[in-house]
Amino acid sequence: MEENVRKLLSSLSWNRPIEEQSMAVEKLINLKEFFEGLITQTSKDQWDNCMKIINEMEYHDQVRMIPQMLFLLKDMNWPGASEAYNLMLKMKVEDLTPYIIQAIEMADDTCDTNWITWMKMFLEELNLTNIIEDNPEIFKQAEW
Repeated sequence: MEENVRKLLSSLSWNRPIEEQSMAVEKLINLKEFFEGLITQTSKDQWDNCMKIINEMEYHDQVRMIPQMLFLLKDMNWPGASEAYNLMLKMKVEDLTPYIIQAIEMADDTCDTNWITWMKMFLEELNLTNIIEDNPEIFKQAEW
């Protein structure tokens, strides 16, 4: 990752001055080549601003970010999680489904029952209960 991009990403932290955060968000909105790890390669103190960037992307770029946004559903108390949830609710189900299935399998492989629970709620909101019904062994682990 180029040094300029690293510096901009570090400026997304809520520990930085608001003006610096805003400037970094604005500059990063126009870059596309590093987005694959925008959330997973940054820290919680940057995720709110990462979601501001994702919200400003064109739809096809937002689709590329679905795995990153699903990562935030590991804990809906995390910064940016509710923004990711709400943005994905507006997306096409056919664009979400393959990534959702991958995330569910990853949550199961890592025994992340909290993530499974949030994914179950997300699927219910999307009316994709067939995925829940097709994976009863995974979803019986849901915490509530």
